[in-house]
Amino acid sequence: MLIAFRADASFEIGSGHLMRCLTLADELARRGNQCLFIVRCQPGDHSQVVLERGHELLLMPRLTNDGAGHMDSGLDHAHWLVGGQDRDADDFVEALQGRNPDWIIVDHYGIDRHWEDRARNCCLRVMAIDDLADREHHCELLLDQNFGRNCDAYSRLVPASVTVLCGPRFALLRREFSEWRNYSIQRRLKANGHRLLINLGGVDQNNVTGQVLEALSRCPGAEVFDISVVMGANSPCLESVEVQVRQLDLKAELLTGISNMAEVMASSDLAIGAAGATSWERCCLGLPTLLLVIAENQKPVATALAEHGAALCIFNPDCISAQLCESLFMLSDQRAAFTESSMALCDGDGAARVADHLQEASGG
Repeated sequence: MLIAFRADASFEIGSGHLMRCLTLADELARRGNQCLFIVRCQPGDHSQVVLERGHELLLMPRLTNDGAGHMDSGLDHAHWLVGGQDRDADDFVEALQGRNPDWIIVDHYGIDRHWEDRARNCCLRVMAIDDLADREHHCELLLDQNFGRNCDAYSRLVPASVTVLCGPRFALLRREFSEWRNYSIQRRLKANGHRLLINLGGVDQNNVTGQVLEALSRCPGAEVFDISVVMGANSPCLESVEVQVRQLDLKAELLTGISNMAEVMASSDLAIGAAGATSWERCCLGLPTLLLVIAENQKPVATALAEHGAALCIFNPDCISAQLCESLFMLSDQRAAFTESSMALCDGDGAARVADHLQEASGG
């Protein structure tokens, strides 16, 4: 099969949408399918990662986000799609240059059925990846990997014939996470260490990492932690954090652009992270986590994980300074319970399950 992905990354959007699509593409390519990515050129687009992973990349031209073209869609994240849905769908079809993919897979909060209707004439089937259940889709397959999401949430948003996959059982994680899962869980049965992983996403535009380090620097007892800060190589606050780590009067290191995230997580004892897609990576490995809600769309996931006892949460970024120290030591004291609850949610085989559905729908 030929599968065309439409996803973006940027300093505002972050890299999570593109990275989870790459995870699915890796699984599909492993099965002998061809994957191509059609990405809007913009600052922080991470497009080089597509090529590094061995997939075809087609870049749509950079546009200026002057407000024109997206104001009529009514979507909360319309501004994420520079130029609007009509222009984007037309550029997408033009980039395909007459090729007719078996599937188009769309992962973009600024896209709904309007784009899908306009672009689907060049393909057989459309799959939508969503987290919000806040807009209509015209697709054959829909994935919402969030814990707590009931498939009924999409009953009025998609045609009745659509197959809806819900929950972290279908979370799109790289194969390395399922491969490290047993080691990670077995290690937690014996270890009671203090290796602390801090990872606030690949971009962290607002430098929440810096806020966390500042809070740790004033946290009594924080000297027990061996701290690893992981950031994307293209993060706009990388240099600032690098200086901060060097000046920190704690045991700390900065890791950038790493390719062994599963190993790093599996070898950590506690984590501070954002309530985004990496939540499922940490759950798969049973890593006790203090979740920081740094975007409005992360609140439902964080709430569901907190209610399940799978993570401890700080819901307001303005409260990091006041709440982080107490919350971190609470997490450490109750780590066994958090490990047990989180590891039960996700086993790391979601990408294979989604790929199975794509191939079965195509008769393969």
